[in-house]
Amino acid sequence: MCFRWLLAVGALGATLVYAEDFSLSSSGIGPITVHTTLTYSGKGERLVVAADNDSGQIIPYVKLCVKAQIKGCLFEMWTTGPWLPGAEVDWDVSSVHHVSSLAHEVMIEALTAPAPKALEAPPPTPKPSAPPVPPQPDNIARPNPPATRTTCLFMTRAI
Repeated sequence: MCFRWLLAVGALGATLVYAEDFSLSSSGIGPITVHTTLTYSGKGERLVVAADNDSGQIIPYVKLCVKAQIKGCLFEMWTTGPWLPGAEVDWDVSSVHHVSSLAHEVMIEALTAPAPKALEAPPPTPKPSAPPVPPQPDNIARPNPPATRTTCLFMTRAI
């Protein structure tokens, strides 16, 4: 009797919790590792998601769609800022839909690719050097330097 009860509880628990792991890529960016746990909660479903950016690059924006037995997405989750490489993003969301099966899949609905790294500027080209100035003989007339005048001001103070 006890064995039947444990078997029934185990079967019930197996249908009430559905966990999966996904490895997603889009436009050459990835992988994004996603672990999901989908359960029945009240009159709908509850989804707990942990996603890791394993791509090695910053992802400015990503929107994930969880598809189940309904038309469109059962859940949509997105980042609100740049997602750093190696960082984890967590979501805990609920839905009022009630699907008959917790089987689901996760897909990337939208992804903004990181800006390409700026190409390094090529090294500056050396400017051509001016031709050497030929030496000038001493007998060539040169303009006189302008006359300079020095003015000194002295201030005295009466005591």
